Amino acid sequence: MRHDRYSQRLYYRHDQPAPYRRFDGVARAARRRACLPTASAPEVPFCTISMVRSAATLIARSVVAEVEQAGHMEDPIPTREDGLRRSRGAEAPYLVDLWMRSRQASIPAIPPPVHSAADVRAWFAEVVVPTKEVRLVEEAEIPVALLVLDGDWIDQLYVEPDRAGRGFGSRLLVLAKELRPAGLDLWTFQSNHGARRFYERHGFEAVEMSAGDNEEGAPDVHYRWHVPAIS
Repeated sequence: MRHDRYSQRLYYRHDQPAPYRRFDGVARAARRRACLPTASAPEVPFCTISMVRSAATLIARSVVAEVEQAGHMEDPIPTREDGLRRSRGAEAPYLVDLWMRSRQASIPAIPPPVHSAADVRAWFAEVVVPTKEVRLVEEAEIPVALLVLDGDWIDQLYVEPDRAGRGFGSRLLVLAKELRPAGLDLWTFQSNHGARRFYERHGFEAVEMSAGDNEEGAPDVHYRWHVPAIS
C-alpha cells in the first residue's frame, strides 16, 4: 500500500441522487468564480483562499438545503465540539480542492502530483469518499483539514495551507489513534522533513525505507505507531 495510489475512474456518477448531481454543477461554478484552475481552463490564476472559502460556504449551504428537502439526509453527520466529524458524500469536490491546494503548497518538499486534476477529482468522488474512512476538521462550517484512513493505514493527511501550524493535523492524528488503538501505518516522502518531524513527535517510528516504490518514483519512508507493550 502506497501513500498516493488510486484507480482512475469516471468522475460523474449518473446514478447519484439529483441533489448530488446538481452539486457537481454548483461546485464547478463556484470554482470558476473563485478563480481555481479547472481542466478546461488550467491557465486561470490561483486566487485567494478567502475567495475559495466564501464560494465553498455557498456550496455547502446550497447542497445541505436541497438534500434535506429531497429527503436524502436521514442520518445527519454531527460535528463534535472540537470541530471533528466524518465527511459527507457531497463534499468530494471541495475536499479534492483542499487536497490540491495543500499538495501544491508542499512543493518542493514533496513531488508534484503525477495525475491530472480531473483524475484526482475522479479518485475522490469514486474511491476516497465512498470507500475509505474520511474524517475532517471544520472551522466556520468549512473543512480545513482532511484525514483518510484505509484500514489501519493513514492514506492521506492534509491541512489548508493558511491553516497550517494551528494544531488541526495533530487533532486528526489523535483521532486516528483513538479509532485505531491497535496501531497505525503510513508512508511519507523522505524529503518531507516537516511531516517526518510531525509524525515522530506523535510517537511514530520509521520501520522501512524505499528508493522510490511509488507513482512519483521518489524515496519514501514507512512509519508505524503502536501502543508500547506493558512489561
